Amino acid sequence: MTIQAISGIVLLAKDSIDKTAQILYSTEELSSEQETFIITTAFPDMITKHPDYVYFNYKTSFYVSVIFDGRDEWEHKTLSLVGICTVPFLHQIGHILLTLVQAYQVQTRMVNEELLKSFIPLGNGAFQPIYTSAPTALALINRLDVNIISLIKLFLLEYRVLIIASKEQVAVSSETVLFLLSLVPGVFFGKPVNEEVEKLQLPLSLNSEERTVYMHLTMDNFYRIGESNGIIACVSSPLVLQRSEDYDVVVDLSTGKFIYRENNISKSVEVTKTDKVFIFNVKQAMTKYSHGNGKGNEGSNEWVFGEMTNYVLSLLNGLARNKDMFNGKPFKITGELEEVGVDYGRSFVTEFIRTNAFKEWQTKMEASGCINKSYERVHPTFSGDIGSNSEDMIKVYLNNEIIVTGSVALSNFSERLGAWKRKRTEGKVNEKKEEIVQEKVQSRKINESPKKEDKIKTSQKEEEVKENLHTESKEKDDTKRQEDKESFVDVDQPIDFFFS
Repeated sequence: MTIQAISGIVLLAKDSIDKTAQILYSTEELSSEQETFIITTAFPDMITKHPDYVYFNYKTSFYVSVIFDGRDEWEHKTLSLVGICTVPFLHQIGHILLTLVQAYQVQTRMVNEELLKSFIPLGNGAFQPIYTSAPTALALINRLDVNIISLIKLFLLEYRVLIIASKEQVAVSSETVLFLLSLVPGVFFGKPVNEEVEKLQLPLSLNSEERTVYMHLTMDNFYRIGESNGIIACVSSPLVLQRSEDYDVVVDLSTGKFIYRENNISKSVEVTKTDKVFIFNVKQAMTKYSHGNGKGNEGSNEWVFGEMTNYVLSLLNGLARNKDMFNGKPFKITGELEEVGVDYGRSFVTEFIRTNAFKEWQTKMEASGCINKSYERVHPTFSGDIGSNSEDMIKVYLNNEIIVTGSVALSNFSERLGAWKRKRTEGKVNEKKEEIVQEKVQSRKINESPKKEDKIKTSQKEEEVKENLHTESKEKDDTKRQEDKESFVDVDQPIDFFFS
């Protein structure tokens, strides 16, 4: 059965002198509001190599605009073929329209109404509702490296974020916004039916009237940035490549540069050690796949996209394990939430808990009875095997924070990280006990037959240390009881101190 994915076709032209756009023909009647938005959005602000394309959305409608060059004999030299879409599979529709544009350029009439009308059944006949993230998942990691994690974190928070490809076609940044919208099941594409999605009460409210996402926004529509509580938008004007009070972050995909309005914003999306190892693993798999020696589809674009989705789902699973957050009462910060803070970044988790998307999700989780369910997915760094690579590459990814010497087998690296995570929770008591044991061993090596008075001194020293340890342990218990008493907080109150 043919799906009516394309409901209408609009042909526009851009004047070469005053740069204004106009509609030459539309297969369906447009409202004045819809017409204005199409005219002001179909063409990017900067001149790019044609054909180029952008996605854009307005209220509940989706559009794909393919920008192309007109024939020499045509009055207008820059035109746009816009498909009005009923489904969110914009990447497939974009490639269908690119093919139709090639056919349109072959014929001689600038406005060929019959041909434009025929594009609707032709396009719908070629459409297949199969989701793909295009080459975006692989391309983004190659562009941004580990900073793709910062981009994902920005998407989950409520900042005003503009995405641009300053030296390339607008399609690059428009595809990136589509990629972000695709990460959380149900946000843009239909919600899959499976147990985990149901338990997590997805989707998150990441694309709403209060928090809008634009797959393309021109300077004519920049006033919309101030109308929402946070915004994600693909833009095409290089004028945004500077700090401004009008937006919080600009991500330039061509250079990999993030421009933050304030330094504290960058801290909230910092990449953790765990994040670095995760991206290192993904790049390892990508390299093996490209060389033809990967495991199945591990390292393919679909696999990489799945790992990015896994990253977001693991965050939600980690939060869901902190049951006290979902009982309708002020909650206590437990070890589960602290673990999420270490893996994803304390500042990020603090900011995420403040968002409206989290609060709405929290309400849905409470109503679903999540406190009686288990949530097992963990940060993807710890959920799979790790390959092997050179010492130098590891040091680059971890900024020499974990020293590795000689030829390294990274198959044990996840165990190293696990040990590092466990070590951070060990108390001073265990460290002092270890020092005592080491001191005793060294003493025995120096003198295997100690004199009687040395034994007495050693015994006295051990008794003193035990007494000190007992005192410290008692003080620690008293402190912990006081902290537990103070750690019950109201979720609607400021939570800067959560991970201090």
